[in-house]
Amino acid sequence: LPYCTAFLQPSHLTMGVALSAELADCPVGTRLLTAAYLVVSGGPPALAALGLGGSTSRARIQDLCLCCVINVLKRRNVSPLLLSALYRPISDGQDALAALAELQMTAAYLPAHEKELGTLRYLAWLAACTGGSNAIFLLLMKLIGPRIEGCNADLRFSAGLWPLPMISLTLQTLDRPHARANLLGLVDVPSRWYPFAVAVVLSVLNGAVQWETLSAIAFGHLYHALRLEELLLPSRRTAASIEQRYLRRAPGLLGSVLGGRWVSAGPPPFQQPPVARRGARPDEDNLQGFQLFGGQGHRLGD
Repeated sequence: LPYCTAFLQPSHLTMGVALSAELADCPVGTRLLTAAYLVVSGGPPALAALGLGGSTSRARIQDLCLCCVINVLKRRNVSPLLLSALYRPISDGQDALAALAELQMTAAYLPAHEKELGTLRYLAWLAACTGGSNAIFLLLMKLIGPRIEGCNADLRFSAGLWPLPMISLTLQTLDRPHARANLLGLVDVPSRWYPFAVAVVLSVLNGAVQWETLSAIAFGHLYHALRLEELLLPSRRTAASIEQRYLRRAPGLLGSVLGGRWVSAGPPPFQQPPVARRGARPDEDNLQGFQLFGGQGHRLGD
């Protein structure tokens, strides 16, 4: 059972323990996202291991979730624009490790957005970020396809949770552009350039340009520069009204199934600003918690 034993390697078990600790602190929206990801991505390998038609379910899920030029533009299938975050193809141990890494990054970076936006607005934010980064990805593939021989741009796909924490990281760095962030434990870079440095290192490690990472970074910059939160997300007042009228039972139902709490769409909680070191401006301080390269790099399947 290669798909099942892939998760039993020591490195995978260590990541699993760290992931469970991260998830214990997540609100219900992030738990819902990770649960859907586990079901959609892990379902086909599990069914294949049990001999229950895993290949058929895999093909159907790929039609729904793989965001590539052929699947979206040529087949006019719009569902992958919003559903791609829920699915990562898993065929071996390296894919399983990549899936665990995506889950850990999601649990580490996204709960802060849910706590600030409220769960309902956060779910809208997830849809906006997934759709926006995928639109940029498809545009890049259409532009580079005729210009780079052997690129197979029509078949390159964006899938998995990875773009979401990359967008989150980009927004964090843009909020504090003059702070410093450590890359690979070797060099400090200005935080505004840190996401691009991540993309370059991942591309070198994988031997190919990581277009989905660049697309996520680009959308993060657009989201910040154009204040897309005001355009793409419901206002706090509208979200609160929807919660009161139509979703009164949702927090209790989701909480009983997934655990965690529903964050209301009220004003964001007050956060104590970080204390700057003596003699430095607050925005010159090192950003804390940037540990994207504490382990394996992200691999984009072709």
